[in-house]
Amino acid sequence: MAGILYWVGFFIAASFLFFSLDDLFWDFYYYFLGRRRVQHRLRVEELDRVPRRLIAILIPAWNEAEVIGAMLENLLRSINYPLALLHVFVGVYPNDAATVEAVQKLSERYPQVHAVVNPREGPTSKAQNLNQVFDFILRFEREKHLRFGCFIIHDAEDVIHPTSLKLANYLCRQYEVVQLPVFPLQVYPTWRTFFPYLTASTYADEFAENHYRGLLAREASGAVVPSAGTGFVIAHSVLDKLGTGKIFDEESLTEDYKLSLRFAQFGIATHFFL
Repeated sequence: MAGILYWVGFFIAASFLFFSLDDLFWDFYYYFLGRRRVQHRLRVEELDRVPRRLIAILIPAWNEAEVIGAMLENLLRSINYPLALLHVFVGVYPNDAATVEAVQKLSERYPQVHAVVNPREGPTSKAQNLNQVFDFILRFEREKHLRFGCFIIHDAEDVIHPTSLKLANYLCRQYEVVQLPVFPLQVYPTWRTFFPYLTASTYADEFAENHYRGLLAREASGAVVPSAGTGFVIAHSVLDKLGTGKIFDEESLTEDYKLSLRFAQFGIATHFFL
């Protein structure tokens, strides 16, 4: 029995090492080639020279009543972009009254905030929620006779950088799809917080490493850059090309990665900017 457990453990450990080789490849590529090829240097003054366009932010929300109000308040108070050119569409569900109420209260104070009530009870997939929000926005455009320059997908717990909308407005004139860097906010590690946050911190560290090195290396090599599902910018021209607002695979649990692959199949590259 001990021998069987030994070889099972050995096989599992070897599998972990083998399936980590791709991460090692991107680390080497970043250090030896990637950093030289990626030269992203922009000043705020350059962003200010570009004419402002309408921007839509999409936020899927299920049971987010505790955070969505503070998140939107922080966004609308801190964002360095004209509020008249910003609309926030929050996808909510009819059986999530607390979240609906929180968004509707904000919409009474801020005309830029819109609650998009899903026709189905939640929770559904994030992909289905976002598809419904995109459909609503396209109808909103037709009714109001306006057109958004780009769409930015965020999560309900995001802290959005004040300059990110200026950057998205600038980059979407050069690229049709852009993944902005996303870094997790973590509790400062101490002996007291180390073990309670061990799992979350491991995931956060992996995510941060991916956005600090991995995606930069993929961008520099010309490989497909996967969407993170948040901080994801899509130019309106993409929806024009696809001819629909239902761009996500509603049956997929990795709808963000799958969307990037779908874009690549259509010849639409996702660019990463750090």
